[in-house]
Amino acid sequence: MRSLLHHRCTLCLALVLAVPVVQAHALDIVLVDLRIHGDAVEESITLTDGAFALLGPPAQAVFHDAPLTLNAKPCLLTPGEARHEEGTIRVEAHGVCAPGEARQHFAFLAQLPDGARVIVKAEIDGQRLERVADRDNAVVTLAGARSFRFIDFVHLGIEHIFTGYDHLFFLLGLLLAGGSLRKLLLVATSFTLAHSITLALAALGTVHLPSRFVESAIAASIVYVAVEDLLVAQPRRRWMIAFAFGLVHGFGFASALAELDLPRTGLVHALVGFNVGVEIGQATIVLAAAPLLARLRRMDWFERLGVPLLLVATLVAGTYWFAERAFA
Repeated sequence: MRSLLHHRCTLCLALVLAVPVVQAHALDIVLVDLRIHGDAVEESITLTDGAFALLGPPAQAVFHDAPLTLNAKPCLLTPGEARHEEGTIRVEAHGVCAPGEARQHFAFLAQLPDGARVIVKAEIDGQRLERVADRDNAVVTLAGARSFRFIDFVHLGIEHIFTGYDHLFFLLGLLLAGGSLRKLLLVATSFTLAHSITLALAALGTVHLPSRFVESAIAASIVYVAVEDLLVAQPRRRWMIAFAFGLVHGFGFASALAELDLPRTGLVHALVGFNVGVEIGQATIVLAAAPLLARLRRMDWFERLGVPLLLVATLVAGTYWFAERAFA
């Protein structure tokens, strides 16, 4: 036992600086708020610092690559200065244009990473509309558009899991502890119940925690499970750890919904759909990874080398994210 722990810790020290670290939450969500009253047009675009660096400065470049037309005629907007707001940049613009059917082409999506999407909220002469644009469907029509559908939130939940690398690393740490399928299902169910509770509380506004604390705690959860897996051959009561950290991850899931700034009348609809999507994505990963890991663990080389390498990668990623989020 002692030799195995020594072997794992030696690997940890040797590889801690060699394992590449990926960025968490690679999906860029751009928020657009468009208001049209008569011939007066106001629009704001909020995007991450990283996305803004790809598109601008200057701030005008953002609107140049998102042409707006009203009744098939270009609506030229005058942008103001870019404003920084906690890791995001908000650019506002205004103009006077002839009224008509509103269409906008978000050409800048071609310059953003795969999976980036634009969430459009519009108010046109009192009518509130919402649309989603992505690289394959970069043009939205805002007159007579439908509100978000249940399936739209399901898709958003699935994408949040598959592009939320910190959540994926945490799940990997739970699975690498090994154990029977029954044990792994208990751990996954415990995690699900916990994050469902805090996702609902946060989305409904009952509980609010600072984003910096939540994101740092998520990173700390990754570090914890990796260290425990490296030092403890058979972690006990892992379902309790999964439940405790699941509460924290639920607040992280809620941040994706909070970005949409949905009205309370449609919040439950969005909450259920998003949570269903999260669970579909999570269940897909667990059902695919658990049997594969179980088969690999029957091989001596994987147990001696493969598992420690995966745990080291998990530890390095979690440590990097914690330092970046807690101290940046």
